[in-house]
Amino acid sequence: MKELIPGQLILIEHFINANTAQQHFEELQSETAWFSDTITMFGKEFIQPRLINFQGDPGLSYVYSKKEYTTAIWHPSVLSIKEAIEIQFRNKIQFNCVLMNYYRNGSDSMGWHADNEPELGENPSIASLSLGGVRVMNIKNKKSKRLTKISLNPGSLLLMKGAFQENFIHAIPKTTKPVPPRINLTFRQIKKGL
Repeated sequence: MKELIPGQLILIEHFINANTAQQHFEELQSETAWFSDTITMFGKEFIQPRLINFQGDPGLSYVYSKKEYTTAIWHPSVLSIKEAIEIQFRNKIQFNCVLMNYYRNGSDSMGWHADNEPELGENPSIASLSLGGVRVMNIKNKKSKRLTKISLNPGSLLLMKGAFQENFIHAIPKTTKPVPPRINLTFRQIKKGL
């Protein structure tokens, strides 16, 4: 376990071993109802450059890029990963949903953003698990503009917590290098009644 930014960013490089990570990847790639949607940027609509899925406890909804998503039921493997992450952090962090991103190739990406939607509450903890191909995550300090790059290997777990979303933005940039498909699971806790 490496604390990359004290109190805000923790990396566990081999949270899931390579064989188990590959099994999860293959299962989720074929058994998830992946879909694409449009996002609004600068007043224009674009098709998201990746596929998504939103799972969690019944009746939860999440607004992202002016679209509201309601939870599908937990896939058993996703639920077991969630529970393993909660145990890793001694149940001090609990999650009730996961936003899943499927990056089919190097052209699929995620732009600069902070996970600071109101329903996540103040200083949310978000656990990001990587499966499949290795992709680079860029992290930028909002004040200093200092850029950090982290290679996210299959089975790695990145925990963003504390004031991370307030102080930093992050992105998965496009790449021209040939990269295998990647699935990213971002576990979060939606605060009910916000």
